[in-house]
Amino acid sequence: MSRILALTICLFLSGHLALANEIVLDPGHSKSRPGAKSCSGGYEYAYNNDLTRTVVEYLAAQGIFVDMTRKPGGEISLVARAKMSSGKKLFISLHHDSVQQQFIQYVNGNPCSEKAEGFSIFISGKKSFFQESLTISRVLGESLKDSGLHPSQHHGENIPGENRTLLDKHCGIYLCDDLIVLKDAQSPALLLEAGVIVNPVDDARVTTKAYQLKIAEAIAKAIKFVTVNF
Repeated sequence: MSRILALTICLFLSGHLALANEIVLDPGHSKSRPGAKSCSGGYEYAYNNDLTRTVVEYLAAQGIFVDMTRKPGGEISLVARAKMSSGKKLFISLHHDSVQQQFIQYVNGNPCSEKAEGFSIFISGKKSFFQESLTISRVLGESLKDSGLHPSQHHGENIPGENRTLLDKHCGIYLCDDLIVLKDAQSPALLLEAGVIVNPVDDARVTTKAYQLKIAEAIAKAIKFVTVNF
């Protein structure tokens, strides 16, 4: 492990990144608000922490340094997360997905479903950065597909709790105006659902280093696009 990579990991764990530039990464949820429960019994915030750690390590190896909204055990409000985007070129919130309750069955007390799998990307139309957010999301979605990942279509289905506007079927990009970290962001912003953790296949897949590195590589490509074009 290189000296600079080791330093980056250490600083991520302490919640303070050196050489931070114009990108903000937001590990979604927290221990007090853990998010979705997975088919294997874990909670989303822990999945988000693990993915973020892999992304930060990969970006550092590429010479890309980012601001973080919180350290792994930290707590921060949604409003405060969004405010951290002020003056930045891009805000990315990392999450893991679930499905509506009507598609859930419980196995050993854990929610499981084969209703959906794959990634989804959300952006808000209630901001002046809509077009930039859409363009960057397309770069991210194309990069994820190029690495062999596929988008989920279930958020666009005409079912209670979903029926979201699908802006780009090929890249799995949805319009979402009710998430504070998106609608209140002061820069281009997107939220990535890395996989559907109530799906047993996705649940096992998203925890692998190979899968996380595919996401990290796609995020790096999106960031490089931003630094060149915005």
